[in-house]
Amino acid sequence: MENKIEINPSDFIIAATVGMRRAVDILRRGWERTGGNSHPDDAVFDNAILGAVAEFIVARMLNLHWEPKIGENTKGDVGGFVEVRCRNTRSGNEIGIHEPELTDTPYVLVLWHGGFNFEVAGWVRGVDARERGVWNEKRQCYFVPRPYRTLDELCALRILRTEAA
Repeated sequence: MENKIEINPSDFIIAATVGMRRAVDILRRGWERTGGNSHPDDAVFDNAILGAVAEFIVARMLNLHWEPKIGENTKGDVGGFVEVRCRNTRSGNEIGIHEPELTDTPYVLVLWHGGFNFEVAGWVRGVDARERGVWNEKRQCYFVPRPYRTLDELCALRILRTEAA
């Protein structure tokens, strides 16, 4: 499965609109719903928009439903069970996992290379962060470096979950 993605502008606009609505909701609430997210106000729009675009990309790649949630801090960004993280490559290329997220949940990392260029780096289970990650006191999370599991492995997990249901 190809991990480098150039999203087309029309799809980018669809997902970015969701991100923009999320950013407005976050600002309106004053960050109360972020569950430990500690980004400064000037990053709200960037983070919300890129996060929504990353979710859109992962949903398409895994052929899973994407519910464009606004104002909800529920688990399962994609398909009801996959969490998605997006990072600008200028800020790092590791998955950030917070203490309450140390579960069997899969966390997919999408890297933004600028413009419409993204890369799905892979995924880890939240529980793997304690063993493989490096604790960051300022951000209050574990940053897990590469290597990550492949999307093909996550596709297989999705199929197993579907068959078990």
